[in-house]
Amino acid sequence: MTHCMLCLEHQKEHFEARIPEPHFRDVGSPFHFSFNSLLRPSPSRCFTHLIIIKSKMPQIVCHAGLGADFYWSYCPSLVAAILFSILFGLTTLLHTAQAIHYRKRFALILIMGGTWEAAGYIVRILSIYQQLNSTLYTIQTLLILLAPLWINAYIYMLLGRMIHFFLVSDSVFKINARSITRMFVLFDITAFLIQATGGTMAGPDSSAQTQKIGMDVYVGGVGVQLGFLVVFVSLAVRFQLNLKKQSQSQSQSQPQNRSFITTTTTTTSNVASARGYAAVASDGYGEAYSHHPATTDEEQAGGREIVLQADHKEGGHPYPYPHPDPRTAKGLLITLYVVMMLVIIRNTYRLAEYATGQNSVTITHEWFGYVFDAVPMVAASVVLNVFNPGKILQGPRSDFAEQDRARKQAKKERKVAKKEAKKGCRSG
Repeated sequence: MTHCMLCLEHQKEHFEARIPEPHFRDVGSPFHFSFNSLLRPSPSRCFTHLIIIKSKMPQIVCHAGLGADFYWSYCPSLVAAILFSILFGLTTLLHTAQAIHYRKRFALILIMGGTWEAAGYIVRILSIYQQLNSTLYTIQTLLILLAPLWINAYIYMLLGRMIHFFLVSDSVFKINARSITRMFVLFDITAFLIQATGGTMAGPDSSAQTQKIGMDVYVGGVGVQLGFLVVFVSLAVRFQLNLKKQSQSQSQSQPQNRSFITTTTTTTSNVASARGYAAVASDGYGEAYSHHPATTDEEQAGGREIVLQADHKEGGHPYPYPHPDPRTAKGLLITLYVVMMLVIIRNTYRLAEYATGQNSVTITHEWFGYVFDAVPMVAASVVLNVFNPGKILQGPRSDFAEQDRARKQAKKERKVAKKEAKKGCRSG
């Protein structure tokens, strides 16, 4: 072979190398092929040997059908599983970079959802190659079914932060933003546990009766999730109306006439810290804003005045002035509504899929799952990439972390004050 190649090199003017049409040989698999006469020179003393190239890949054997002996009711698509594992992986990596860039810790919930989605389709690829492996089938099913609940939790947390950031009252329907977030995350955890229980009971290794009960439990969990979403939509609409009303009120009033603001002056920054209020320089209008009260020795010694701005009705929620531009909330609201609609479409599909029985067309045809589950979820993730809330929610009251730090500081100061009081009593 080496001799022939050297011969061709020295006598190439006598030869004409050409590549013929490939000759395919049936070897029992579409992934096996060979090329005959890959290099064929003109007649000469040197002749090339027959070069045969074989490419071997794992064979996919479809084990699909209806009944207890089959896990798959259709022959699953390898290409679709690979495509969506890549799409979810890319959008999740971008969310990770955005969370770091904008310093939004609550985006970890969204990253977790994308990770579960990507992992679900990666395990699905493995399950396609091993269609008789019940463990792989169960894992990929649970990951894909439960991953959207993380995205649900993220939009719940997002609305709470929007209320905290944009509304002076820091509340909707007299429920403060922090309570709204906690309440709906608790609802989401409840739906998660119900769906996880149902999905596990409906696993391929369970009896037919247990599978039926499991499917009913899962459907109930999806129904609970949809019910919470309807209530959540009403809160989002109410937030939009409150923000519009607040914006109109602010545009009509002058800076000197802020009837919705109560201004209280004190000489001790610890009061603001103890109540979780913001401390601002006393210039009459509260132009500067910070959640951190004066702590330097000079400020404490001089008894620097601070202004506590609180909503008159709610009595205890600081708000920066000038206020965040309400027009920026419009884009966030549209993003929120779009993501909620995509989640509702997905949940409605899953509700219909399992409510119609194991032999329904939505279960026996794979494309339903990709069109009404995978596509809406990857679209929701991409929408949150393009219109990332971290771009808007920046500065004071953009998160609850500042409020948490103020409360921890206040708690620490109260403990110190109690210790000093006890020491004073003993010495007296």
